[in-house]
Amino acid sequence: MSTISQLGYLLYFIYIITLIFYNEVFNNYTLCLLQASILPVSGISKAYKKSLNNKDKFFSIKPPVKFLDKYSNHNHSSRKIIKQKYNKVTGIYLWVNTITNRSYVGKSVNLHQRITKYFSAAYINNNKSKMAICGSISKYGINNFTLYILEVINSDNSKKFLSERENYWYNYINPSYNIQSILQPFSGNNHYRFGSVVPELVKSKISNTLKGRVRTQSTKDHHILGAHKKPVYCYEFKTRKYLMEFSGMRIMARSLNKKYSNYIRYYLDNDKLFNCTIDNINYKMILRSSKICNDNN
Repeated sequence: MSTISQLGYLLYFIYIITLIFYNEVFNNYTLCLLQASILPVSGISKAYKKSLNNKDKFFSIKPPVKFLDKYSNHNHSSRKIIKQKYNKVTGIYLWVNTITNRSYVGKSVNLHQRITKYFSAAYINNNKSKMAICGSISKYGINNFTLYILEVINSDNSKKFLSERENYWYNYINPSYNIQSILQPFSGNNHYRFGSVVPELVKSKISNTLKGRVRTQSTKDHHILGAHKKPVYCYEFKTRKYLMEFSGMRIMARSLNKKYSNYIRYYLDNDKLFNCTIDNINYKMILRSSKICNDNN
C-alpha cells in the first residue's frame, strides 16, 4: 500500500472520530436545552441555565429529569385518564408550580387515589396550613400546577422500595415544597432551616406582629400539653422483657420508616403483637405508654 493511500485512510479515520464526537456533544447540548424548557424544576433548571453560560462544565451537570407522563390540564377527561392508567399503581409523582417553579415530590401505593386528593377543595382547605403544597394550591389554584409521573414501581417489593425511590427523587430534584428529607427527618444539620440566618428586619417585623397579642389560659395549657411527647416503651411480647424506648410516637414511626404515627398509636397499650425490624433485627413486641412495673431494665 502506498504512502498516499495510508495517509488517506488516516485522514478518513480522524474525520470519522471527529464527526462522532461533535455529533454527540451537539445532541446532548440540544437535549439539555429542550428538557430545561419543558420541565422548569426548582434546583435543576438553574443548573442548566448556568451550564449554558459555561459550556466547559456541561458534562459535570447531572442529566435532565425524565418523566413518564405530564398533565397540565386537570379537566374531567384528564382525571379519567389518570384513573385508567394509575389506579392501584405504585409510584412517584411531582407537582410543579408553573408560576413560581417550586415543586413537590410525593409517593403512593395508589397514584390515582393520592393524586385525586389534590383535586378535592375540602382536602386542600383542611391541609393548607399543614402542607406547603396544599397551601400553594389554595393560593394559586390547581390549574397553575403541572403534574408529572416520575416513576412507576412494578416490583413485588414495591412498598419496600417506595420510600427509597422517593428519597432518590427528593435528593435529585431538591423540591422546595418538601420541608424535610424523606428518610432523614428533622435532625441537626438535616433540618431545612439549618444554617439559615434571619435578617434583623424580618425579626423586628415578627416581633411587632406578636406584641400585644393576648392568649387565653386554655390556649397556653394546650401548647404546654402539646409540647410533651407521649413516650413509647417496647417490651418483648412473650416475656415482657424491656427492649427499648422512644421519646415519641412520631419519632418511632420515622425510625421504622412509617409516614404516620397512627401506625404506632393503634398498637400502643393494646397488648397486640407488634412486628417490626430495627437495624436488621426482627422484633416481636408490645408497646406501652408507661413503664411496666416489673421491668428490669
